[in-house]
Amino acid sequence: MVWGFTFLGPILVKNPLLFVVYWAACFGFTLLAFAIAIYDMIVIRRRIRDEKRNEFNRAFSDMDNEKQDEA
Repeated sequence: MVWGFTFLGPILVKNPLLFVVYWAACFGFTLLAFAIAIYDMIVIRRRIRDEKRNEFNRAFSDMDNEKQDEA
């Protein structure tokens, strides 16, 4: 975006089609970065949930094993 305001500013002002293409590409890359961040957040939350579930199951399976050994 900085290039669009500084270095490429005079070129983009002269050519309206190039102006639209440049800023559409900037907008597209911004949306892509946002989508990747959302996807990463979903994946991390899923991993954390799975790890919590595994730890919960492991903790209670150990307790069940201890009760069966006592009986």
